[in-house]
Amino acid sequence: WTNRSPHNPARRFRVDCQRPSPYIAFELTAPAMQISTESFGDVLVAHTPDELTEETVSLFRDALAKPIEQGQVKIVLEMERSETFDSAGLTALVDLQDELRHSGGNLKVSGLKDPGRKIFEVTRLDQRFDLFESVIDAVASFR
Repeated sequence: WTNRSPHNPARRFRVDCQRPSPYIAFELTAPAMQISTESFGDVLVAHTPDELTEETVSLFRDALAKPIEQGQVKIVLEMERSETFDSAGLTALVDLQDELRHSGGNLKVSGLKDPGRKIFEVTRLDQRFDLFESVIDAVASFR
């Protein structure tokens, strides 16, 4: 039996009533994460998911691995929808920026809204990353 979580409709949970146990087993499953991308010249814009957490960070890395292998080292993360981060998600952003800088590129962030912006301020990542209000400004900053 599968249903949507009342706290986060994007999350589904499954109840397995076939288990020979007095306890009901819950299995949380995240929806398939897709990161849409678009190119503006030599700059890749990646639209990040609502959550960048331990559960989604490997999918996030995998989605950007191929463009980076192909030499796409100027990346803008459009984070307008992103509201939830954990230490694994923030570490993935820092690691990605380090990797891109080592290859002669950079990682810039656009569209970050509260509470995501507040998380960046508290963790001082707002001083590490170039933050922009719009994708256009972030892309133009690479010129």
